[in-house]
Amino acid sequence: MERFIEQSLKCWANKDKPKPLILRGARQVGKTYLVDNFGQTFFKNYIKINCEYDLEYLELFEKLKIKQILESISIKHNLDIEAGKTLIFVDEIQECPKAIQCLRYFYEEFPGLHIIAAGSLLEFVINSSDFKFPVGRVSFLYLSPMSFYEFLKARHEEALLEYLSKINLETEFNKVIHQKLLDELRYYFLVGGMPEAVKNFIEHEKKDIDGGIKEAFNTHNQILQTYKSDFGKYAKNSKISDLDAVLSFVPQVLGHKFKYSKVYPEARSDKIREAFYLLNQAGLIKKISRTNGEMPLGAGVQEKHFKAILLDLGLAISIYDLKQTNIFSANFLEKIKGGLAEQYVGQELLALRDPEKEPRLYFWERESKQSSAEVDYIMNINDQVLAIEVKSGALGKLKSLQIFMEKFDSPLGVRLSTSFIDYDKQRKILSVPLYAIAELERLVAMIL
Repeated sequence: MERFIEQSLKCWANKDKPKPLILRGARQVGKTYLVDNFGQTFFKNYIKINCEYDLEYLELFEKLKIKQILESISIKHNLDIEAGKTLIFVDEIQECPKAIQCLRYFYEEFPGLHIIAAGSLLEFVINSSDFKFPVGRVSFLYLSPMSFYEFLKARHEEALLEYLSKINLETEFNKVIHQKLLDELRYYFLVGGMPEAVKNFIEHEKKDIDGGIKEAFNTHNQILQTYKSDFGKYAKNSKISDLDAVLSFVPQVLGHKFKYSKVYPEARSDKIREAFYLLNQAGLIKKISRTNGEMPLGAGVQEKHFKAILLDLGLAISIYDLKQTNIFSANFLEKIKGGLAEQYVGQELLALRDPEKEPRLYFWERESKQSSAEVDYIMNINDQVLAIEVKSGALGKLKSLQIFMEKFDSPLGVRLSTSFIDYDKQRKILSVPLYAIAELERLVAMIL
C-alpha cells in the first residue's frame, strides 16, 4: 500500500550527503513495511539489520567501530556497500542505544551513505535523561497511521482522489459523488488507518463488506493486545493496570478535557499522570494542548488543560465496541458521538502535517462564567492562526468559532462537517466536508 511519506523519503535519498534518517512513529503504523518497499524499489542494494535478532552486530555497535560494522555487513550479505546505491536499514534500533549514537559516525566517516533507523518504543530511548543523542547529525521523519486519502488510494479510488484535488469554492454540488465520499468515510471511521487493518479489510470486503469490517475489528483487537503486552517494557513505576485504564478511558472522553481523577474512582492523579505520559511517549495517545491562540502556538500552551485522542480512529471505535450494523445507516456520521469526529479530524491533521516536524495539536478555550467558549482545533495555515470547529453532522451552531474570530480579529473561520463546500462571505466562515481535510490549506489559500 502506497504511503504519501514516500515523497519525503525520495527527497532525502536524492541529497548528496543525506544525514542518517530516523523514522519515528508508534508500533504497527507501517515503518518496517515502508522502508522495506522503499529500499527494494529505489536502491541497487538493500540491507536490513534487526537489532532484536542480528545480535552479532551489537558488540561492534557498542564499540562504535563503524568501519568494522560496514565490513561485517558487506561480507555477511555478500553485497558491496556503495554510497548512493546502497540503503542500510537498522530496525528495532532501540534494542541497542549505542547503535543510535553510531549514526553520527556513519555520517561523519562515510558521507553519502544512506542509512535509515526505526524501532518500536524508540521514543523512550531518545528522550531518556542519560542518553547522548547525536544532535545535528541525523534527520527525522514522523509516520502516522494511514490518512483517509491513503485509505482511498489503497482501495483504488483514484477517481475520487482526482475529483477532490480539483474541488474549489465554485465547484457545483454533486450529490452522487458527495454521498460516495461519505460512504467511504463511513468505512474509514470503522477500519481506521492502521495498515494491517486496512489490508485485511480490503482483502475480505470484496466478497463481503460485513466480513471485511469484522476482519478489521479483529485486527484492532490484536493490535491493542500487542500494545498491552508492551506495557511491561516501559511501565517501571507505573502500574500496568493504570496504563490499561488510561488507554481505555481516552476514547470515552474524546472532545472533552482530560482529567486524571476521572479515569477510575480510586485513581491517584500522580500515577495516572505518569501513565498518560508513558502512553503519549509510546505514541498510543496524542495530547491536544490548550493554547492562548497567539503565535507561536507552542509558546502559549497551558499545561494543566488538555484533551487527548487515540492513535487511530479504528482502535477508538473498537474500544467503543460500536456495532458494525450502523455502517449501513444513511446518517451514520450524524449518529456517532461528536468526539469521534474530533478524533478523526485530529488524526487527519497529524497525518497531513509536514512529516519532518514533530506532530502537535492545539485547541483554544475561554473560561468565563458569563460566556465560555471552546474551539476544537486551532492551527497555523498560511501564516494565519485559524480556528476549526468540528461537527459530526451537517448542522451545528458556531458561537465559539465566532467568539475566537472576534477576539483575535481572525480573517477566516473553518467548519468541518458532512456538508458540502461553502463560503459564507458575510461571516467569513469556510465550510469543508470532513472527507476533504487534505484540501483545507489549498482552499484557505483561495480566500486569504
